[in-house]
Amino acid sequence: MKRLSLVLYTLSMLCCCVSAQQRITISGNKFLLHGEDFFLIGTNTPWNNWNDFGGNYNGQFWEDEFARLEKCGINSSRIWISCDAAGQPFVDKEGYPHPASQQLWENMDDMLAKARKHGIYIMATTMSFDHLDNTKPASENWMALLSCTQKVKQYCDTFLIPLCERYKDNPYFFAIDLCNEPEWMHEHKKYGSLEWDYMQMFIGMCAAAIHESKSPIPVTVGSASVKWSCDKIDGNKWSDAILQDMTMNPLAYLDFWQIHYYEWTNQFDNPFHQNPEFWGLNDKPCVIGEAPANNEIYGFPISYEEIYSLPYSLGYAGVYPWTSNGAGTGNFGTIKNFGSAAKKISQQVNNSKSKK
Repeated sequence: MKRLSLVLYTLSMLCCCVSAQQRITISGNKFLLHGEDFFLIGTNTPWNNWNDFGGNYNGQFWEDEFARLEKCGINSSRIWISCDAAGQPFVDKEGYPHPASQQLWENMDDMLAKARKHGIYIMATTMSFDHLDNTKPASENWMALLSCTQKVKQYCDTFLIPLCERYKDNPYFFAIDLCNEPEWMHEHKKYGSLEWDYMQMFIGMCAAAIHESKSPIPVTVGSASVKWSCDKIDGNKWSDAILQDMTMNPLAYLDFWQIHYYEWTNQFDNPFHQNPEFWGLNDKPCVIGEAPANNEIYGFPISYEEIYSLPYSLGYAGVYPWTSNGAGTGNFGTIKNFGSAAKKISQQVNNSKSKK
């Protein structure tokens, strides 16, 4: 019996060591894996069926999609866990969030098992500006949540912390993206016209709660443009100083920067031409969390290979074309456009490591 217990203990410790070795960590402005620089050759696979998790989840889709990504040398995908106010967690009319369903957790477990099988690190987006879309039911419920610190705390306690706790030992649950393009909640009446203070308080409280839980999972925000993440333009709305000032909590900070790029942002210059240091974003890893998968809509000449190679050479920590599976509207492209380029940059990155 003692021998069996010793064997089980040894196996459990071995599994923990393997998981730790497989986890992406942060050192300065770099991601590391196995102690070496790790570039996120990513993509967005935001959803198959809108609000998949706890909804119309199709496990075979994720198996097939992750297999396609692996074949193309892609090592990470950004996935929306909740797409709008109809997703989870359920928020009542008073703005109080309720625990996620067992179905959501089972769907997440299944998706992450498939991600691990194919070596895909998941950036999980837990909210979007779509949650305040006033043309959809329950958007007012989320508005009530965002307008009250007590309800934000309950959101952290009932959803974010259980999410982190459940997957803290799964290295393929790579990061939490607290909100997709929150700036549109300020910019557009359709999405709430919220004052910056409300979104900064929400992001700050969520980030602090995750850090207070001692979670190893890093936190970021999918900023719609470098315009709102850079002191050179409108000011960095998600800086450590602002989040900590809003919450009076030193643990209110992002672990890495995430900026999105589309043609309209060329008026401010763009991350395919300027490095993170130019934008003042060189103190942490900086990833391009969205950019078109179709190279014809960048507003300047760029090859599919350069969608990855230019940011790589400029010192970004990763790139995520939108999307692998053609989710959403518009002619933004799919993995059929950029898959071979991803494979090529994967080979180049691996070859450069082997020569060191």
